[in-house]
Amino acid sequence: MQTATQDAHSEMRFGSEKIAGIQEKVLGIIWNLGVDPDHKIEIASAGAISSILESIHSFSAHTGVQEQGVGVIMVLALHRENRSKIAEEGGVHTVVEAMHANSAHTGERWAR
Repeated sequence: MQTATQDAHSEMRFGSEKIAGIQEKVLGIIWNLGVDPDHKIEIASAGAISSILESIHSFSAHTGVQEQGVGVIMVLALHRENRSKIAEEGGVHTVVEAMHANSAHTGERWAR
């Protein structure tokens, strides 16, 4: 039988996993939208770069969020203006941290 503390811990873990799952899906949507050249600018102008980097940082233990977040940054970085914004927002550091945090997955997930 679980104690109240164990129940609360389980609920918190489930809540965190659920939020990470939502973040992963949202990042996937932004990634898909970012494939369109016109949307790259609109996404960046909406302030999404800082939010994407924050998701990568906040969910460093969730590989799916990492993969989607870095993928979105990759797509947005294809536009010259966005590259500057990404660098100014600390994106280079965040992406390198994500790469190191997920080094066990480098060969199988990041090399797509």
